Amino acid sequence: MADKFKVLRSNVAGARPTGKETGEIYLNMADKVMGFIDAAGAAVDLRPAPLSTENVISVASAATGTITLDALTQSILYYTAPATANWTLAIRGNATTTLDSILAIGQSLTVTFMATIGATSFFGAGLTIDGTAITPKWQSGTAPVVGNTNCIDAYTYTIIKTAASTFTVLATQTHFR
Repeated sequence: MADKFKVLRSNVAGARPTGKETGEIYLNMADKVMGFIDAAGAAVDLRPAPLSTENVISVASAATGTITLDALTQSILYYTAPATANWTLAIRGNATTTLDSILAIGQSLTVTFMATIGATSFFGAGLTIDGTAITPKWQSGTAPVVGNTNCIDAYTYTIIKTAASTFTVLATQTHFR
């Protein structure tokens, strides 16, 4: 159902709102100014942006081997059982779509992989995008060579498409206890 607005005021002297005025028409819904129509007739929406939420895909498995993150359906992937070995994260669009085909040059995407870590400090040892190994640029300047213990390690990757099948990846590893 479309929002219904009532005209609160117009800056056109003596105007009765017809929708054809020049000047600005302020729109009111529930006694809150929600937007206006500018002098050129363009609607300007002043409503707050909708709350941005992300789905967390929880998997009751241990991180090990190659873990696939399908960016079309998983922006946050969380493995809840303690890791049993180092792993490689394989990022793609999904089983039939490459990440390269989703992003235009100059666009970016941020994904997070969270791994539960037990007493042995396993870590994310590799990254691929659409099957090609990628060397991220790490926040600290150095790739992690060990994980943490008894925590959740979160690896966040901001993937920037710089050319066809070419990506710059900014990465962080953060542990939570």
